Amino acid sequence: MLENSKIEMLEKLKRKTSSIIDGVITNAQCPMFIKFHKQEDPSFFPGVTRQTSVSATNVARESIQAADGPALSIGIIYISPAISRGEDDDDFVTEVYERIRTSGTNIDETFNSSEPLTATISDIQPLLLTDSEDGEVVRTFCNRKPNTVLAIIDTTGRTKPALRDIRAELHKFGNRKLGAVTYCITRKSLEKLFNDNKSNPNYFPRGILWRLNSMHGGQNFKIEPAQMSLPEGTGLMVVGAHISHPGPDAAQSCPSVASVVSNLDQKLTVFPGSVRLHHNPHTEPVVFELRGLMIERCKAWKDKNKGLVPRVIFYRDGLDIIQKDVIDKVVKHEMEIIASAIKSEFADEEKPHLTYVVANKHHIKSTYGSNKDKILKANQIETSRTDESSRYTYYVMPNNDERNVEEMTSLLTNNYQPDQVAKPAIAVPIHYARKLALRTYDYFRFAVTNKYDNFSGALRQQAKHPAYLLGEYRPSEGSSTDVSNRSNPWPKEMDEKMFYL
Repeated sequence: MLENSKIEMLEKLKRKTSSIIDGVITNAQCPMFIKFHKQEDPSFFPGVTRQTSVSATNVARESIQAADGPALSIGIIYISPAISRGEDDDDFVTEVYERIRTSGTNIDETFNSSEPLTATISDIQPLLLTDSEDGEVVRTFCNRKPNTVLAIIDTTGRTKPALRDIRAELHKFGNRKLGAVTYCITRKSLEKLFNDNKSNPNYFPRGILWRLNSMHGGQNFKIEPAQMSLPEGTGLMVVGAHISHPGPDAAQSCPSVASVVSNLDQKLTVFPGSVRLHHNPHTEPVVFELRGLMIERCKAWKDKNKGLVPRVIFYRDGLDIIQKDVIDKVVKHEMEIIASAIKSEFADEEKPHLTYVVANKHHIKSTYGSNKDKILKANQIETSRTDESSRYTYYVMPNNDERNVEEMTSLLTNNYQPDQVAKPAIAVPIHYARKLALRTYDYFRFAVTNKYDNFSGALRQQAKHPAYLLGEYRPSEGSSTDVSNRSNPWPKEMDEKMFYL
């Protein structure tokens, strides 16, 4: 499926020390097999029953008969062939719409009882620019305000880069202009699924419905509760942080993206996030504006966990791409920033409970294997497979409240909600933070690719200015979204959703 191509690309490149994905440099994923390499103190993780190892074997999760999630109000956008419109395009869109309605998923009947919200276009130009507001597609979708957009792309006559550009613009239109969860798939993929299930004329892929539900923050599968003895009045706040940098072919104005995600409730299944842009890429190893990002996440957690004080587990990605003698300084500095942010939201916490975990690729294992002073004498956990070239190591920073990161990492992976079998190759919070950063790059794809063909004259020069990157969309008649004065580049109604999946 087109929407899953980022994951597929990461899997293909996971044995490399770094990858260039869609013009954005990010860290490669590595497979999971978790075990403790060292245990000096049996009370290192108090109140937890330790598992000696966790297998990476994929086991089907037990699904919930009626998935827990919001009702979907769906609009379908069909991108017809670039060369000529197919004779059966409208019929295919109608068929998809009816299959969704009879799929048994939670549908907003009030929204969908009126005329189906569908559009067939061959050119995405009307979706791109503010001055196209009076276009029929834009006007209709903005007026109806669906919370979900299913975009079906006909690949006929289109190159892979062109398809990638189309998908990015659809994400930008759906997320930023409509405030809607947006899922892209090719017609070829969807037709194959229909043909493989001809015996059921009403069949619609359950995997797509699960993914949409997850993107809205819904629960698809039964979860395994965290077996941790937490003090009364406390709860777990699990955070993932990542920095993505633009690739070598990006425009000079293309920024780096820092992303931080965290759980909303104690089920540990929903991880909304926050992002910040940095216009001096490759120059700052510390997560830029980390304090503001953590304050946002603490506020969101506090709002959903009334009266609880957080025990924070912070997974940090990407420190293996900087010099080893800088890592300890970065870790110390970020731990201080995180603690300060926690104290600002939870004033009674004189000494915030923080477990900071560095996730680094296998090739630096020898660097810290015998000299952990370089990384704050961290307790070392390793993830590996039989393939020695694919190994991931977690370093747990010693502080006032360490706990079983091995068990927590396994728990989060086993409770992964978008798919019944698949498991992310790295700790789930980092997996989510990476995907959020990549989705953010879709909002200024023209800067990632350094292609400004859709802009003309003065507007092209304006688009190259860093301040323009996230300022394309402004409120207008028929549109309820305003992202111009927000720290995050999406409307408020998206704040509690995992729209980036």
